Amino acid sequence: MRFSLGKDLWVLIFAGTLLVAGSAIHLATMRQDAPTVDEPVYLAAGAGYWQTGRIKFNLEHPPLAKWIQGIPLLFLHPTSPFEARPAPLKPEFEIGATFLFQNRVPADLIVWMGRLPSLALWIILGAALFATARRWGGSTAGLIALTLYTFDPTVLAHGHLATNDIMLTASLFLAAVFFERMIRQPTMTTILLSTFFIVLPPFMKFSGLLMGPVFACTLLLSSISWKQKSFVLLYAGGWFLLLTLLLTGGDPRIIIDGIQWQAGHNSYGHESNLFGQWSWDGWWYYFPMAFLFKTPLATIILTIASALAAIQQRHTRDTDPQTNAHRAIYRILPATFAITSLFVNLDIGIRYLLPIFPFLFMGIGVILARQISRMREMTRRWGVEFTSILLGILVMNTLLSYPHYLSFFNLIAGGRENGHRVLNDSNLDWGQDLKRLRGSLDANPPAEPIYLDFFGARDAAEYYLNDHLFISRHLPANTPSSEGTYIVSAFYRWRPQYAWLDSVQPFRTIGSSILLYDLSKLPFPSRMLP
Repeated sequence: MRFSLGKDLWVLIFAGTLLVAGSAIHLATMRQDAPTVDEPVYLAAGAGYWQTGRIKFNLEHPPLAKWIQGIPLLFLHPTSPFEARPAPLKPEFEIGATFLFQNRVPADLIVWMGRLPSLALWIILGAALFATARRWGGSTAGLIALTLYTFDPTVLAHGHLATNDIMLTASLFLAAVFFERMIRQPTMTTILLSTFFIVLPPFMKFSGLLMGPVFACTLLLSSISWKQKSFVLLYAGGWFLLLTLLLTGGDPRIIIDGIQWQAGHNSYGHESNLFGQWSWDGWWYYFPMAFLFKTPLATIILTIASALAAIQQRHTRDTDPQTNAHRAIYRILPATFAITSLFVNLDIGIRYLLPIFPFLFMGIGVILARQISRMREMTRRWGVEFTSILLGILVMNTLLSYPHYLSFFNLIAGGRENGHRVLNDSNLDWGQDLKRLRGSLDANPPAEPIYLDFFGARDAAEYYLNDHLFISRHLPANTPSSEGTYIVSAFYRWRPQYAWLDSVQPFRTIGSSILLYDLSKLPFPSRMLP
């Protein structure tokens, strides 16, 4: 389906308005969100790669996302993260903290500039999602998909952060788009473009490596000639080797070491939380539960409706089987990603499912648009009203949740206020509310002394709260009086060692991730505290 400027001008305007509105939300949230746990390391790596050419830093993630995030930082001329000491001799989080909070360039400016590439990719992904959904299901499909994407809280939370989640998501979807186009029209141009984009996801995040066999198997089962299949495999291998050498400074062992590090991390596990229980091994059903609790109810209902519609359409499908084969990659990729998520031991956030979201939104848009077009006039009106009402609820719910998208939870979980009962870590608290805490302390200073137990970017509390006194990270056992204020991050608050706070309610909550307690309200002497 091609664009007709006269006929579809309103569609373009609507789509552009959605992208502008989403960008405005991102830009406003970017200004308010403090650096999250991983961002200082990514930004230090990106700046260091460009300034020194040294790639042997933060090997647990491939280098491409950090190369991209470092581009805007070149215009700031920040202090190199590797000037003080060689990177291997210092922990990476210490290097990241030193780079961000002891730089001649203000930390907020570094973070702002470093987040711009993620926002740019968010816009590109949104445009690609709209165009692809519209091509397969018409203008209605494109607008439904783009609305779901623009106002999804998880996408809004991670779409502007200087991490590799949105970059993997964008590169994987673009790879699927160009791959499908190559299968449909196998020319030298489409083959070169497709193979280039196919090899990008593994260099954004190592989980992208899992999708390589998916592309290969789909290619081998496709209808293009074996000669063209051979060209694709040859070019993909060449692109992969070339990018490996370019991005690692000619040392491919960096990629191998990173893969081994990630394999060891997955084998060892990571501390995770589900339903108030803590585990290093995780749960196979963690990510389905995260999707259930972190996805807006309107999106869940539309997902169910589109699944039911897809089942019905299987019996009345009138599309060409060859066309369905071309589109198979849009189903196989997200399905494979979802299935593999059940077997990983790194249960630390719904952001790990982010690459599935564009495919889900496109599927919802295409299926519902097709279903509505096949309805009779009366039922078609009901279908349009049903979809429009749910999309309106999604938009309203998302706008009312501003700017606390990272800690968003739906009504199934009890809302944002009760999200801590089901999930933690980057689902709830990633250190994003520290600047909001500073504003709260400035406006309404609590009783002193102030104690702080903060989870977030290393040294961020000292940097942003340098005008406020906090005595220690943990409450001393021999405090002579029960006075003052205890500030604790939600990441720590709901652990067993803080059960002594269960009998008192916080007098102030900052974005659901930071809680303030009045120690004078404790029902027992502070000397009894652990």
